[in-house]
Amino acid sequence: MIIFQILLTVLSIAILGFAIYMLYIIRRENMSLIIKYLDKVIWVLFSLIALIFLALIIMSFFSLSNTPVVLVNILKYLFETVIFFLIFNETRFLLSQFKKEIIFDKSNAFSISKIGKGFITLTSIEIITGLLFGVASFIGSTNKNYTLSFDITTFIYISIGFILYLLSIIYAKAVDIYEENQLTI
Repeated sequence: MIIFQILLTVLSIAILGFAIYMLYIIRRENMSLIIKYLDKVIWVLFSLIALIFLALIIMSFFSLSNTPVVLVNILKYLFETVIFFLIFNETRFLLSQFKKEIIFDKSNAFSISKIGKGFITLTSIEIITGLLFGVASFIGSTNKNYTLSFDITTFIYISIGFILYLLSIIYAKAVDIYEENQLTI
């Protein structure tokens, strides 16, 4: 348990360092440096997420107490890993577009939309998993109480998803206005 607390402390310090460094870079207004740094951060984040999901899948295999629940857990983590991989690829595409200074392009708006839809899909996976766990606990219990549980990640995913989807609509409109202005010049 002490190792877990030490790891959490180190992770907290690393996140604080990341936030301070990002503020430093943003204050310098060096867009190429920001994109270069974000590219590295995206790789690290995706690698950490992939390792966490891999560890969760392995841990699910070893907890064979309730077989349907274990299967649902494994499927959930596999689907979430695939969705995060798709989000990762779209984010990398956006960063490469910005690195090439291709800002006002429809493909960027479409990419932001796909990232938003990815987070909304993650929300769906969380809700479906919660429903399946509720059904499994109802079937497995003797008092037939149905419990439905969601954690904060459901609300975080749906919030991020809708915000990104709305931003993609605004971005697409900005691209239309930009292209229209380019034609009038």
